[in-house]
Amino acid sequence: MNRMGGWGVASLLVLSGCSVPSLEELAGERTVRVTVHYTPSFKTGCIVMRTQDVANSENFTEQTVGSDLLARTSPPLVLNVLRPGDWGKKLQVTITAREQGCGGKQVDEVVLPVDLSGTGAKPGTAVTLVTPDADGDGFVAVSSDAGKGGTDCDDGDAMRNPSQQEVCDDKDNNCRNGVDEGLPLVAMFRDLDGDGVGGEAIQHCAPVAGVRGYVTVGGDCRDDNENAAPGKAEVCDNEDNNCNGATDEGFDKNWYLDDDGDGVPRAGATFQCASPGARYKNYPAGPPFDCRDDDNSVAPGKPELCDNKDNNCDGNTDETFTTKGNSCNNLSCTGTVVCNAAQNGVECNAQAPRMFYPDKDGDLDGD
Repeated sequence: MNRMGGWGVASLLVLSGCSVPSLEELAGERTVRVTVHYTPSFKTGCIVMRTQDVANSENFTEQTVGSDLLARTSPPLVLNVLRPGDWGKKLQVTITAREQGCGGKQVDEVVLPVDLSGTGAKPGTAVTLVTPDADGDGFVAVSSDAGKGGTDCDDGDAMRNPSQQEVCDDKDNNCRNGVDEGLPLVAMFRDLDGDGVGGEAIQHCAPVAGVRGYVTVGGDCRDDNENAAPGKAEVCDNEDNNCNGATDEGFDKNWYLDDDGDGVPRAGATFQCASPGARYKNYPAGPPFDCRDDDNSVAPGKPELCDNKDNNCDGNTDETFTTKGNSCNNLSCTGTVVCNAAQNGVECNAQAPRMFYPDKDGDLDGD
């Protein structure tokens, strides 16, 4: 194996009549600059460039950039491909990225053919290595591309990578063998709504502090609703909050319309928790209901007035005024007993009599 080194200008033959290339020209013909782009968070890995003679595979060199340099710099990384003088002019350059140092898993690789035939300086080239480490834990994200990617099963969580210890949190902390593998199982209940009372009885490992979803107390009748569990206070929300089999017990959900505002609503309830509107009221006393909800002088319990209305809703009108409608006289004039202006009694509507005088001579002046 030949390691990278310099070459001797003195070994070049100088022939009469021939031009001798300068050191700079020789370097340009034997050198190619490679710009390596990689993910900026890739700080604890290793980038290796292997240069191999196509004509003789035993001729190769390697340049290694470890985590000590990656931690102090930012991409891109500039490397020089150098061809020793005794090599062929066609090279194969392989640039590899590994996580967790140069002995870690290979996460990406780019193979680059380089032809140094001819004279003059050779143009540079650029490659990109895919090395994502979003959480900065030093492990590169697993890739769906075969043969590529690192060993980090969750690159958004620095507490999930192959260096972690498995704990009971429904996660694959160590990124191998699945979730919570190897942990002992205990009897508990699944608490989907996080109210502290579980529903489904299961066998599960004992969760670490701060992990929701599992409790040792069961009996939740609605494990999809954190407002329902044994011991909860019942509220009017159309739910069985305390899991006793009844819904909204202790709450009057019957709302009656009192359109005239006399305190007695009409029959026909609206059934719901919240009031349907300002003119609705609960009416726990129940019947009787208002027979005329458009008149606040009419309702059960109202005093009967003489007003041609059934004020007390008993089916009768002005029933306490028994003489109403009878015939009556005012001296020589006749009439009918009617309600008085105060509506608290009756009076005769006959007009009072008037005096008339005979006018024999027709001069409109009576005797």
